[in-house]
Amino acid sequence: MNIPTNHPLKRFFMVAALILVAPFLAAAATLNVPDDHDTIQAAVDAASPGDTIEVDAAYSHNSLRTTIDGKNLTINGNDATIDGAIDIRGGAQVVVNGLTISGIPNTDPSDNSGWSTVSSSGPTGARYVISVRGAGSSLTADDLNITQTGFPDANISGVEMNQQADVTITSSSINLTGGNVYAFYIQDNAGNLDVDQVDLTLDPERQRVGNSNQNAIMIGSDSSGAFPSFSITNYTFAPVIENDQRAYKVQLYAGGSGLSNSQINTWLDTVLVGNEVSRVIYDSTGWLEYPSNVFNTTQGLPAFTIQGGINAANAGDTIEVAPGTVGRRRCKPGSFRGWCRGGWPAI
Repeated sequence: MNIPTNHPLKRFFMVAALILVAPFLAAAATLNVPDDHDTIQAAVDAASPGDTIEVDAAYSHNSLRTTIDGKNLTINGNDATIDGAIDIRGGAQVVVNGLTISGIPNTDPSDNSGWSTVSSSGPTGARYVISVRGAGSSLTADDLNITQTGFPDANISGVEMNQQADVTITSSSINLTGGNVYAFYIQDNAGNLDVDQVDLTLDPERQRVGNSNQNAIMIGSDSSGAFPSFSITNYTFAPVIENDQRAYKVQLYAGGSGLSNSQINTWLDTVLVGNEVSRVIYDSTGWLEYPSNVFNTTQGLPAFTIQGGINAANAGDTIEVAPGTVGRRRCKPGSFRGWCRGGWPAI
């Protein structure tokens, strides 16, 4: 049907079409901190999906925790330094550029209110400076620098990801001091972690000898029986080693995952490069380092000691022992308190 140009019905259709497409034609807004909004959280609350938040380079104060729930936003830090933590959830896709996060001020180690996520209350609970959670949630960051100090008994993580969330970080740095420190904490059923050109400086301060660890990547238990997807390239890992502290590129909680030793070993062979070391925790049965100085090549099974390797072996198995191996024993079967002091002479 050919409707004349000036016909009321045609004008009605044109107006209706404009009403329908207008929301998609609206230009993304830019919100400035602190000129327009006192804090990044205030800017996030006022923003619409697709907006950009510009942080003044001289801005240094922030609310203790910034929560971004379900909004796709870009935050340009312009080399500003803020305190606090960032919590990304609800499918929010967030881009962060040129921002330094100095973490939570050490005003009260028992106060967990400012942290992004706390696994348990009190001064020893696990704390995450940035948490990315939920299907569709993602963090894409460039020139992001995370520094957290001042909690010697807490487990500190720079970036935690969970529940199908994705994280991509390039040209950045993570500097952590705490009880046990983890640059990245991949929780159950997480998405993809892609790290390139990131400097990691990790310093555990817990005073109990043999019970402070530092990990480039901590991987929580995943009952799906699948390994997480991550890539970490062109990075520097600078652990600070004192007493019997341990440093691992990957710490994997394998208990409840249904993964066999052979599957774990094969996967770690693709993850570890050069002299990098991993620790695999098997719930109440204890933990092992990989590659292990004592290794049953027939079963793909590492062992704490030569005697332990012999006890677990079947007739005809081959056990390889690395030169310089020191026989060591654990403090208590089933505990995760590390090695006991002392040991047998090196081989």
